[in-house]
Amino acid sequence: MPTLLTSYGSVYGAVPFNTGRVFYVAPGAAGGGTANTATYQVNGQSYGASDGNDGLDPRRALASLNQALTLVGVATSPSSPSSGTTASAGTFDDVIVLLPGLHNIDANVSAVPTISNGRVLITGVHGAADPSILGEFPVYALRTQVQSSSAQNLLSINANDVEIAFLQFNGKTAKSSISFGATSKRVRIVNCVFNMYGVAASTSTKCIAGNSQTLQFIDIVRNTFLTDAAQGPWIDFTGTTATDINIVQNNMVHQTGTLAVGVQAAAGLDRMVYQQNNHLCGGGGTVTVGFDGTNSSISGGVLAINNMFASQGYTATTCFKNWGATNTKLMMILNTFAQQSSGTATAPIQVNIVTAT
Repeated sequence: MPTLLTSYGSVYGAVPFNTGRVFYVAPGAAGGGTANTATYQVNGQSYGASDGNDGLDPRRALASLNQALTLVGVATSPSSPSSGTTASAGTFDDVIVLLPGLHNIDANVSAVPTISNGRVLITGVHGAADPSILGEFPVYALRTQVQSSSAQNLLSINANDVEIAFLQFNGKTAKSSISFGATSKRVRIVNCVFNMYGVAASTSTKCIAGNSQTLQFIDIVRNTFLTDAAQGPWIDFTGTTATDINIVQNNMVHQTGTLAVGVQAAAGLDRMVYQQNNHLCGGGGTVTVGFDGTNSSISGGVLAINNMFASQGYTATTCFKNWGATNTKLMMILNTFAQQSSGTATAPIQVNIVTAT
């Protein structure tokens, strides 16, 4: 019989180094609960997903993300001849791998998947032998996708030391793809896609949203945000006290209609780096304010460096707006605004320096 290394190299090779357990979740719109009959394929063979499985092998995958999140809060008792002792929840450094395909997170389970125990990584299968290949830049689509058939958020983060990677979130009207439900520190959201294409317009539709939490050491890096209607912000810090934040190397793409705000600041936003983000509109889309500082209150709380804005959908004075009477809440350097000159078809591209208003 082939070994796991040879049979499942494409799966095991996608699991980051860790010292905890690895739980596998099968795709399938049918999925969730011990009565689930959905099947999935591993190594050319079909298996039945079930929340009655232990999830510790791709061939015994769980049927729902909710069950995986339950299991990461349950310790495994030491086995002989182990000299270890049972650890406390939140110290396991477990990994949840969502296998490639479409995961309908609310099938048979009404609760929003909630990360309540820290030190956990949730990842899709990135599909590259070397994950750094995909990690070099944001992508437009991923093979592992998460969605809901009912109106609910897709994932809630209520813990410290959490990482979300290589997942595509297909958003829902008037809901957030990822929401913060409690004070959280050391959270990384990397190499994900937030797909709002085709979602009915609502200013309550958001990709990543806080509420009234204290957030610290948050990295939002190399993601792609896709909208084509009058939705809410891609990233919304309203009501939070957010400090030590990286928003770096993301693609912000708006296709049609008017998006009022791309990124929304909060009163307590401090020590944020907003760097090398690309902002693109197409199909007649407009973003009224790229990064809105209306709620900001801390002088010099945000450093914006090397961000690119396209003239289709933006103006040079609305990329950054509402940062105080003299823009003292925002520090800027080398942010550029690219536009095609009027006139002949061979007119050069103009690159202008963005100004805050």
